[in-house]
This record gives sequence, structure tokens and C-alpha cells, in this order.
Amino acid sequence: MMFSSDKPSEPSLVGFKTSSQLAKQIFAADLPEQFIRTIPTQSLYCIIQNLGLESSGDLIEITTTEQLRLILDFDLWEADNIDEGKFWSWLALTDSVADLKILQKIFQSVDLKIIAFFISKYITSVVFEDPTDAPPDINYFTPDKGSTWIKVDTGDEENNFLLNRLIALIFETSADLFYQLLAIPMVSTQSQLEEESYNDREKRLTTEGIPDKELAAEVHAPFYLKNAQEKLAKLGDREQRGRDILPITPLIYNSDMASPLKRLFLSIKNLEECESELTFILNAAIVRWNIDFHDSDSMNFLLEQVKGSIAVGIELMEGSNNSDLAEIYEVLGLQSLYRLGFTRLMQLHKEALQFSKDHLRVIYDTNKDDFTLIAHIQEPFPSLPCYEKHSQHSKQAIASLKEVNDISAKLKTLL
Repeated sequence: MMFSSDKPSEPSLVGFKTSSQLAKQIFAADLPEQFIRTIPTQSLYCIIQNLGLESSGDLIEITTTEQLRLILDFDLWEADNIDEGKFWSWLALTDSVADLKILQKIFQSVDLKIIAFFISKYITSVVFEDPTDAPPDINYFTPDKGSTWIKVDTGDEENNFLLNRLIALIFETSADLFYQLLAIPMVSTQSQLEEESYNDREKRLTTEGIPDKELAAEVHAPFYLKNAQEKLAKLGDREQRGRDILPITPLIYNSDMASPLKRLFLSIKNLEECESELTFILNAAIVRWNIDFHDSDSMNFLLEQVKGSIAVGIELMEGSNNSDLAEIYEVLGLQSLYRLGFTRLMQLHKEALQFSKDHLRVIYDTNKDDFTLIAHIQEPFPSLPCYEKHSQHSKQAIASLKEVNDISAKLKTLL
């Protein structure tokens, strides 16, 4: 049973700001250094993801220290752990340019607790009261004429070079800071440094408009068709919309947009307000589902799922009353429409969980396609198996009420 169908041609959203379009706009500006300050940092990070870090040197050079600090906040973490591979990639970025400007900028922008974490993990130091020309052992070097001897051992020759180069730059920039960083491991463990750095990072992201876990959970709280109909009938208080968040247009336009949501975007008057609210919802979903910001594939698929849920919410409302789409949006806003569609998907999820293990074994032996469908609907955020023959992806977002109803009917038949 197929749950996708040929779709009629739809109006295009070409012209809105994807990562590629924003990048071209920056470097076509008369003063890129000034223009880049008008772009939200998360959008700049999306551009860097699209270009690839090694090809983003020119862009990184013209970011502000504050912008680069946030870009590193997005990129250097895997859940609540420092992503060491990402850190080495950033330190290696200087190799693609003529001088150490970018390394200097990274040092000025990165949380110093992260540098202290790497010092604690990979550097051994020996301090002498009287300077000496004799190293305490092989592979030690001295930045201060024999008073302090340092050994870097990351287990990788290239990473040793990168960390050595960073330490030398820190000493040349500020000897006092160099000694302070070297002393931090004596008073803080690696886990303490990592935890404190993560907490500071979360505060900065919240200030930037990224919802915390509690707020992200509220965005996913159940909201039923009855609730939506009552609110629409009473023309209830207008939902809070963008929360003064700047739209992150690459989040919105880099990935596909389901037809009902596209219709809404093409019909409303205050597009920026709608973009702002959708940005808030998308970031709430990223936080709720614990997706790392640098995991582009997982993030883009999640964003398609979120847009698909909004589309389901729109179709549920359009099919249940005579109000037009503009009025529905005006009263409910995108957040209630998302919660409505997502709640329907969670009902579908519960239907799929009714199958016993023995029943699933029988279905697997009888029809593996049916088994795969059930497995996808049993995921925490339900999806569909991908039926496109030439697609590189194994699943696709549920993006219409017809798909929801067809799946529900199929599950009832299998039960």
C-alpha cells in the first residue's frame, strides 16, 4: 500500500533566503563586514554547514567575536559532550588560509573552559623555579625559555601539532592567560570543565532565542481538534507568535515544505511574523528531539517532519469548519497548528504500539513492507518508509492528513 501520491504543481517559494542565497547576498554586498552583522548567527551557521567548514574561511574572517562564539556553540557539542573531532577541524582551519588570523579569532571567541579541557586532557607541564635548558623528558618544549616545559600527547601527530600551535599562540598573545589556563586543571576536573562550559553554552543559546528543554516540551504538549475548534469558535486570544525571534530563513527554506504550509506562506500578509514563529517551533523541535545542530541530515529531516505536522494540523482544521486558512492562522497561529498535527501523529503512534511481538513476527514473515511501516510509525516521531525508488533516504516525513488516515486504516486492517 502506497501512502504517497502524485501532487499537482504548486506555486514556488523560490526567492526566499536559503543558505546558498544568503551566502551570495553577503559577498555581493558593498560592505560584507557590515552586512553580516544584520544576519542572525544561526543563519550564518547554516551557511557554514552548507559551504563546509574548509570552504568558509572568508566568511568566518568577517564574523564578529560574538557571532563566532555562538557558531562554535552550535558546532562543538554532541549532546552535552565536547565534540573533539569538531574542535580539531576548527584548529586545522588555519591551514587553508595564508596566516593565523582565523586561529587568533577562534582563540578570542571560544569558551576558554574548552581550551582548559583539552589542556587538562592532553598536556603535561613541568615548572622549574630556575629556568633550565634541559627538558624533563623527550617531546617536551618550552615557550618561556626554560621555566615551563610542556608535552602534548593526543595520540595523533596532526592533533599534537594543532594543539601545540594553539598553545604557542596563546603564550604569544598573553603569557598571563597562558599560565592561568595551564593551572586550571589543578583546581577543576575535565568533567567539571565540560559541564560548566555546557551550562554557559545553554545560557548563550537561550539568549539567542533557542528554547530550553522545558519550553521545547511545552511546544509538544497535546492539543486536540476539540480544543482548536473551541478556540476558533470563540475567536480566542491571539496566540503569542514570534517571541521577538529573528527568522532563521535557512531552517525554513533549506528543506521541503508541505503543500498546506506552503499555501499559508504564500497567502499571509505578515510573512516575517510567520517565519519567526516557525523558527521558534523548529528550534523547539531540535531541542526536544535532542538533535545536534551540526547533524545536518537528521536536522533537515526533523524540520520536514515538523512542517509536515503543521500541514496535518492545517488540514484537520480546514476539514472541520468553514473558516478559511487565513482566519485559522490568525486565531491559532503556527504553534497550535503544529501541536494539533503532532498530537494526531502521536495517536497514530499509539495505534502502532498495539501490536504484540508475536503479531509483529507473523507480519514480518508475511509482508516485510507492512512490518517496516509499523516500525516507522512506532518511532517516537512517526515517519513513513521512503517509497521513492531513487531516493537516498530510508524514510520520509508524514505531510498530509490523507497519509495519516491511510496509515490508520492500514493499521486497523493489520490488527
